[in-house]
Amino acid sequence: MKVYWDDLIGVAVPDGVIKDYAQDHLNCEVLVIGSENLLLELRLQRLKGNLSELIIIVDGEKIQVNEYGILDKWPKNFANFAIHNCTEILRLQREKRDKNKGTP
Repeated sequence: MKVYWDDLIGVAVPDGVIKDYAQDHLNCEVLVIGSENLLLELRLQRLKGNLSELIIIVDGEKIQVNEYGILDKWPKNFANFAIHNCTEILRLQREKRDKNKGTP
């Protein structure tokens, strides 16, 4: 399967149906997605052996996903919205705790 990553107009589905959406599209040759959670589900399907091949195309660059669901490279700023927000939440929580003398 070839997955074209487009975080502006790619398919994004509600979290509650991501697994079903991915399973319904396992036989597609090409998908255009813009959802980090859908990307994670497709990687999981590759790891489970439900996809014999998974190639993600980002800005024309082909990225192979191996049988362990691992990308052979990770372009800068690719699918990093969630990790960025989690990092920012942790940073701000730490600052707030320090400011409030350690109270949660």
